[in-house]
Amino acid sequence: LPAAVREDGLGRSASAEGHRNPTVGRRGASPGGPLAEGVEAFHAGRWQQAADAFRAALRRDPDDADAQFDLALTEERLGATDRARSGYEAALRLDPEHLPSLVNLARLERQTGRAERAAQLLDAASRRPELASEPGLWVQLSMTERVAGNLEDAEKAARHALSLRRDPGAYEALALVSTARGQHREAE
Repeated sequence: LPAAVREDGLGRSASAEGHRNPTVGRRGASPGGPLAEGVEAFHAGRWQQAADAFRAALRRDPDDADAQFDLALTEERLGATDRARSGYEAALRLDPEHLPSLVNLARLERQTGRAERAAQLLDAASRRPELASEPGLWVQLSMTERVAGNLEDAEKAARHALSLRRDPGAYEALALVSTARGQHREAE
């Protein structure tokens, strides 16, 4: 994953809460181009300007999964949940291994009361060898299973994430499972 999407800018692990920043430092992000303009506007909180720039980038290269993700993330900031969902799905059609889109789509589904759909997305992804080694995927699965009330599965997913890498998001997911079980001391 690009370094910019590993942190959400708030000091939390992206794997726990989803990827919250546009992807940067990739092909096509030439200085002064629409992608660079979109990223700059996004970081400045100018959501509509960012969305317009990402749309311009997609007109130039409609097969750019990163630009599609950037637009979806921006649409989410604008409160356009359905457009954001469609954008994450479009990025995944362009690149089925696009982890930022997968994680954010699952997070969005979970946050909008569609925990079962989120679990299905993450469960299917966890069976794919190219994604199964990503701790962020397992942390998202843990979070989704916890919200759905499947605490045993949530714990297994968080522990698996920890076995892959000592990810702060995995520790957070495990603590949330302990809290949900009423084991506050273990959560600390």
